[in-house]
Amino acid sequence: MTVSDGIADSTDTLVIDVTPASISIGDAEALEQGGDLTSFTFTVVLESPVSNPISVDYVTSDGTATSGGTDPDYFAQSGTITFASGQVSQQVTIDVAGDALIERNETFFVALQNLDGGGLAVEIADGVGTGLILNDDGPAVWSIEATDTVAEGDAADLTIQLTGRLGAGETASIDLSSLEHEASASDYQSVADAITSAVTGYVGPGSLTFDGTTLIFTASGDGDQMTPLRATVFAIEDGLVEPTEAFAARIDNPGSSTGINVVIAEGTDQVDINIVDDDALLIEFSSTESSAGEGGIVDAGAVGFRLGSIGTSGFVAADAQRRLGRCRIARADADRRRDPTTQVWFLCRGS
Repeated sequence: MTVSDGIADSTDTLVIDVTPASISIGDAEALEQGGDLTSFTFTVVLESPVSNPISVDYVTSDGTATSGGTDPDYFAQSGTITFASGQVSQQVTIDVAGDALIERNETFFVALQNLDGGGLAVEIADGVGTGLILNDDGPAVWSIEATDTVAEGDAADLTIQLTGRLGAGETASIDLSSLEHEASASDYQSVADAITSAVTGYVGPGSLTFDGTTLIFTASGDGDQMTPLRATVFAIEDGLVEPTEAFAARIDNPGSSTGINVVIAEGTDQVDINIVDDDALLIEFSSTESSAGEGGIVDAGAVGFRLGSIGTSGFVAADAQRRLGRCRIARADADRRRDPTTQVWFLCRGS
């Protein structure tokens, strides 16, 4: 454009570049603080000051956090923010309700809408702020305990417990297995079968599922806590004379499909169960030299005998003759003797 005598050439165009001012809302996060209210502050920023007042509405909306019902996660709110001439920052405060539930982190949103630029060029650049409620409760804690000792034919009590009140829909899982020490799988009922039976009878709160390996608790409503799961594991009566045998029930791999924190209580990941033999040992001498009375001591080192047990089919002898050292006569049992001079009950330590 050219100017002659202060007058612009009318054939030229004057271009004025006007960039709109932008308005944005930030995010906010905080711990939910137990049962107290926590204020979440969202900052709304005008990129550059303007000469006229402008206004914009805001409104909250649910994400995974909810504002309805008798136990809301936060309190819904709406309103209008006004920027006076030259003002570039305003704040929106939303109250969040704390609780004692073990749950995942939750979100809600604050959205800007209905911008009134007061005749100026103003636009919304980032119109949604996210509120992140950080859970401060938990973790959920698994533990296992059991009867230390059980006789053959009796049942050991096995208890699996999850401590902690979960939010509705939250899950906690744990893997279960058995370990054989001296006992073999034929000495006791399958731990998985015992758990399956117990889960079938579970009545709540919440629900339990078990696939033979993983036990999963799901909370049906806010505050659900699993009732301790009690199972019975039977020690199988085998009629054999044998030492005390042991097996173990174990929990590991705590987890949650919904993302809450789940752990195992320290020192409670495994329980050992001892199976005490209740079968009697019969020593059948091939000589009648011993005449010790009940409770007496006899030297069996030079006496041939057979080892066996008394079961439903009578005396079961070992395949070969053996020798023992000193044996204490435990009791006499005339009803079971075929020959009172050659059959006596003994407790022996061996040679």
